[in-house]
Amino acid sequence: MGFLYPLVLLLSVPALLFCIWFIRMQYLAIREISNLVHPSKVSKLTMLLSSKDGKLSGYWKFWFYQIFLSISFLSLVVSLAGPNISGDSKIESNQTSVYFVFDGSWSMDAEDVKILDGYSFVPRTRFEESRFHSMELLKRNSDQVSFGVITFAGSAVQHSHPLPDPVWINDILFNQMNQHNTFYSGTNYVSAFQELINSSRYLGEGFQVVLYSDGDASEDEKAKGLEYIKNFSRLGIPVHVVALGTIQGAETDLTFNLLKSVVSNKNLSGDAAGNDYEISSNVSVQKRKSVPDFEFLRRIAVETGGAFIRTNEGYAGFDELSDAIHTAKAKKQTLLWEAGGREVISPYFFLLPFL
Repeated sequence: MGFLYPLVLLLSVPALLFCIWFIRMQYLAIREISNLVHPSKVSKLTMLLSSKDGKLSGYWKFWFYQIFLSISFLSLVVSLAGPNISGDSKIESNQTSVYFVFDGSWSMDAEDVKILDGYSFVPRTRFEESRFHSMELLKRNSDQVSFGVITFAGSAVQHSHPLPDPVWINDILFNQMNQHNTFYSGTNYVSAFQELINSSRYLGEGFQVVLYSDGDASEDEKAKGLEYIKNFSRLGIPVHVVALGTIQGAETDLTFNLLKSVVSNKNLSGDAAGNDYEISSNVSVQKRKSVPDFEFLRRIAVETGGAFIRTNEGYAGFDELSDAIHTAKAKKQTLLWEAGGREVISPYFFLLPFL
């Protein structure tokens, strides 16, 4: 438990001393007066606290009220300090939005795509397949739900490859999707998942996730991703996973993007300092073999109640994904207006003396 205004708690010490002093003064006053009158008249000192039948209250009731008022006063002081516990400010809403989340890391440049029917274009790499797959899925469902886009590990400034296609991203964001659109370039699964959770405070309606990835990441990154995905399970947010690549894996060039500063360009990247860049050339650093981790991706889908599709099995899964999206659309989701934040419990402290 924490406090929004911990300094206010400093007042609790003088408040406690005041209550003790006040009760002591009343006790001394009553004792002094009782010594001046006949014992049979002492009960009249508490005549203010008489019962309905007119009988005078005893000392026990008088002191009970004094202690009650003191506890109430102390509870008020603690309530002003803003006591809170870890929790989430939340509301419930239907899952009527879908976020496409694209893994744009270097491994997604591997060329081990199995050609599937249903694509408008022939994909060359895993990343291209994720684009074409999402465009087809969007085409089939755009009249039913709204879509948004999040990418991670795909910025030129981070020297990772391949780059998100700025023209395609812009076309999806501004021309096709119209609602709840976010473009984010993080560096791992957790950063993308955090952005999704935090976005719920802006959406105003529930959402689902379609994750395009090959699962090729470090063990530490995958462990952190699985740990964070528990938040999606807790909130009832399904993550539908489209696993890309083949079991055998494929070699790909790990490239280093040489950048040059530019004044203005539609297809550019920026860094935290506000500088704009475009690629001048790509330099191959080394060849690496990328082997997908389908079990990792399957766990994400299973733990969140989402669909799991492996395109290398020759199945695009458009119908299955569409059905899963429409089924989840009718379900209630907890929206976090302050995800992982604080739940204020001041009213409980204020009402504590009355319990």
